[in-house]
Amino acid sequence: MMQDSITLKQLPERRAIVFVTFSTLIMAFSSLFSLIPILIFYAIWLPHILYGKTFVLRPSFPLVFMGLFPLICLFTLFWSDYRGETIHKGLEFASMVVCSAIVARIVPPTAFVKGLSLGVSIVMLITFLTGHSHTIGGTDEAAITGLFGSKNVVGLFATIGLFSAVSFLCTKSGKIEKIVYTALPLALCLLGLVLSRSASSLVVAFAVIAALIMAGIVSKFPRGLRPVILGLLAFAAATFGFSLYAFQIDLYAEILHALGKNPTLTGRTYLWEEGIRLGSSNPFLGHGYAAFWVHGQPDAERLWKEFYIDNRTGFHFHNLLIETFVETGMIGVLILASLILITLFYALWNCVANGISIKNAIMFCIALMFAIRAFVEVDLLGPFGIGPFLFYSTYLYLFPVAVNNDTKQAQ
Repeated sequence: MMQDSITLKQLPERRAIVFVTFSTLIMAFSSLFSLIPILIFYAIWLPHILYGKTFVLRPSFPLVFMGLFPLICLFTLFWSDYRGETIHKGLEFASMVVCSAIVARIVPPTAFVKGLSLGVSIVMLITFLTGHSHTIGGTDEAAITGLFGSKNVVGLFATIGLFSAVSFLCTKSGKIEKIVYTALPLALCLLGLVLSRSASSLVVAFAVIAALIMAGIVSKFPRGLRPVILGLLAFAAATFGFSLYAFQIDLYAEILHALGKNPTLTGRTYLWEEGIRLGSSNPFLGHGYAAFWVHGQPDAERLWKEFYIDNRTGFHFHNLLIETFVETGMIGVLILASLILITLFYALWNCVANGISIKNAIMFCIALMFAIRAFVEVDLLGPFGIGPFLFYSTYLYLFPVAVNNDTKQAQ
């Protein structure tokens, strides 16, 4: 694994856990409280850009490559349909990526998992206590939505908590820690996953856990055989995918049918077609970052009306790459897709080459989760949210720096 030639001091574990816990809560509920939580988030991380008398964001190829995407998002202001929105949201997104990079540089991986587990557990408790739910269209089922107003967001947080709980099983710890960081979040998140009735979250959760187990099995083989076995599994997966395409089998729809869901209710297919059509009007550069779903944009107003989105907020094309295509064109799509694939490859190879550790497990789970969800959700475009916070931190965690011996035991 490539390592940057810089030695960093890391945060004390307890402080790091508290910071990650608060950051998780802020990413969950910041939209409900306007500017103040975001300022707290900045106050937590930005002062640490210079930590232990060291500039923690010293340029390296992985860091610079990660910065290309927010830079492209900002650069679209020159042709954006709504420049004010692009500048505002673009600066917010860039600052989020900077904070995520700081997290990856100074927070020990174990503390990161602990803070994530605590944060998501609190999110689940708040969601259950609010008791907010809504009836799923066309059915008599009630899905819990909490303060998010969305069962899919509840499902996302439940999935993340499930992964952090499972990852913590990969480290040696006492009974109290296992209860706090594994048993409690596992129980809360499994309950949240069931009550949210989010089929996509349920499918992703079990697919990722199954893949993690498979990676762990491959890591037990002799080192020389692991690339061969991994290649055979990749070939089998590609063959399976090609077969589905050749026989025109919609696996996602089939899974939804098996779970008693109607895949046409969300109108995803129509949104994908519209997104591709609208993006094709400026295929290389896009309409501008955060410049499509804006009040007064004719096509956005039409889609809001067609889908009965009366408040005209919180909508997207239900596909990360299509959304990116509309906003930043093929340039943005290529960079973001590359980031996703690089993150997934390195996370998988860490598990296969070095075995399943707490760091390798959580990084692989996050990488694969967002790679799968990219086809049906828009998690990584920001400007704020648990998606960008976790993904960009994960990417940079995969390119570690040398750790000061005084803080190494925290990991």
